[in-house]
Amino acid sequence: MAGLLDLVGTDITGQARYRPHDLVGLFASELYEQDDHDGFRRYLNELLGLSGRAYARVNRVNEGLPPSRLPSDPDPALVGLVADPDAWVHTERAQLLHAIELACRLGWHEDAAVLADLVIPALAVRGGFEQLQRARAVVRDAAFAAGDELVAYRAETSRGDILLSQRIGEASAAFAACVPAFRRLGLARELVHSLTGLAFARMWEGSPASDLAKEATLVAYESGEQESIVLALRTHAETLLVDRPRDAWPLLEQALTVSRSVGDAEAERILLVRMTDCALTLGDLAAAEKAHAQAQAATDPCEQHVGRGLAPAASQPATAGTGGTCRRHSGGRAGARVDGSGRRHPRSCDCDAPSRRAPARGG
Repeated sequence: MAGLLDLVGTDITGQARYRPHDLVGLFASELYEQDDHDGFRRYLNELLGLSGRAYARVNRVNEGLPPSRLPSDPDPALVGLVADPDAWVHTERAQLLHAIELACRLGWHEDAAVLADLVIPALAVRGGFEQLQRARAVVRDAAFAAGDELVAYRAETSRGDILLSQRIGEASAAFAACVPAFRRLGLARELVHSLTGLAFARMWEGSPASDLAKEATLVAYESGEQESIVLALRTHAETLLVDRPRDAWPLLEQALTVSRSVGDAEAERILLVRMTDCALTLGDLAAAEKAHAQAQAATDPCEQHVGRGLAPAASQPATAGTGGTCRRHSGGRAGARVDGSGRRHPRSCDCDAPSRRAPARGG
């Protein structure tokens, strides 16, 4: 076997990496086309298990809905591969994305969707968003072809999150297509996700968005799902920060209370930054300084850089319209989200520029 492979080095997880000779690779591909795919099925199951083990600990951004289910544990002999979950996910990026596409081709779109939900939020930390939105689209198309609307629209609303940093118009269209579908299917979490996504896109397009966010808030409270409530309240506040900051403040306070009740430290930090912005807009320097101090206390100095420049800004007149650039948050570990061109995602907290004006709301 050693004579059929070239050792190309060791990856960041410490595992040896090999490359087959070109003719061997061609022969393997031809054999695979004739196979019954049992081997890939076993491989996919282990990928799902390893991705599930990594999901809780990996650094990720909130690109889409959380997984609809968590897979079974992998073979105990393989668990060591995800001892460093970030290293494993990024090392296996090409294999993970290929597995999503191949699983869809073989008719296993539900497993492909779960794998996408588990790994794309982590892969997005290092960009490559065109690849990631294509992976979501592959799952969507496979699910539609199989008549599975639930998986298809979940993939599409998650694709909308990726598109927010690239093509706002397409993101808006993706969310807009999902809203009536999730209303019809009676899926509260998915509906809140799509309504808030559409509200963010509309804000960045300069269109009215507060009614969408208000509907999301009503749906979230009816469902009782705490993370959805936080997301909806914060989005509703975002839509009001420019023109009606006084109405935004109590929504931020409500969202902060809920996030603290469920121990969501990342959501709490984001909300405190937004409350600092809102207080500056209202000219309430005492409230701004209090929120800023709490945001600093909630910030991990090794992972986040929240509030640089907020303290000096608090001693100056507030500039209207300080908000509107926070990414949605759905729990878990989070990382800063910047695409390959250096542009910050519309839902990323732009904490170094508290006086930047948000896109104007139309209407």
